[in-house]
Order: sequence, then structure tokens, then C-alpha cells
Amino acid sequence: MKKSLLFCISMLMMALAVAGPVNPRQAGNIALNFMMQKSSAITRSSSCQLVYTKTDGRNADALFYVFNVGEGFVMVSADERHRECGI
Repeated sequence: MKKSLLFCISMLMMALAVAGPVNPRQAGNIALNFMMQKSSAITRSSSCQLVYTKTDGRNADALFYVFNVGEGFVMVSADERHRECGI
């Protein structure tokens, strides 16, 4: 009984640990939504411009994106495992 429970828990944790990449379009939506929550001056029609993509030097996978939104900027992780941290 304990072994099967331990097996089920470990399988669930492995399934949750796997996350997919976030593409620039998804990241732009995340950045715009974040700024809309923080500033009443930002609307859905506000400009959200990708200005930098940090990549892994070995295989060119994106690590994070930087967007100019209105008068500020937002950094968005290129991995679904990281959550928003509204500082």
C-alpha cells in the first residue's frame, strides 16, 4: 500500500515538473496583462514591444523576454514553471 502511494505521488510530481516553453507572443500577452493590473494608464491597445530575448548560448533556447510596455518594461520567463512576481 505504501509503495503504491509513493509511486503515485512521485508520478504526479514528475508530471507537474514538466513545463513547456513560452513563445514571444504568449510572453507579450503576459507582459501586457501584468502592466494592465499595475497601471490604469495601460490598456489592451497599448504598445507592447519585444526589445530583448536572452537565449541559452548552447542551443539558442529562450530564457526570458523583455518588453517595453507604455513607460515601463516587463521581464517574462520563457518557461511555464515560473510564475508572476509582481514587485
